Amino acid sequence: MVFKFTKRAAHLFIALLSIFISMAGIVCVDRLPQALKQDQLIVNHICLLQIIASVLLIVGSLKHKHSYFVPWLLIAALFAYTLIYKSIDYWLIAWIDIRATLGVICLLYIIA
Repeated sequence: MVFKFTKRAAHLFIALLSIFISMAGIVCVDRLPQALKQDQLIVNHICLLQIIASVLLIVGSLKHKHSYFVPWLLIAALFAYTLIYKSIDYWLIAWIDIRATLGVICLLYIIA
């Protein structure tokens, strides 16, 4: 069954979901070891920008102003780029460290 939403409900759902994901990103970065935290400060800033842009998306959908959607779109693209870049960086670090690689492989088997 396919759910049908109005545009306004879809925009509100996307905004609330991106706020939730951004907060989860901030919490996960705070739990990293100190050696990795220095590289992750940019992720905190982008997550905060994503939260601000999501609030603009909520305001834009409530007031039917489409110009408020543009900041969210730009920050969402930057957010996705940063997550992909950092994921590749972590994979390379894990590739160098054999224990981390074995840990990742075990986690992938658990997830599968």
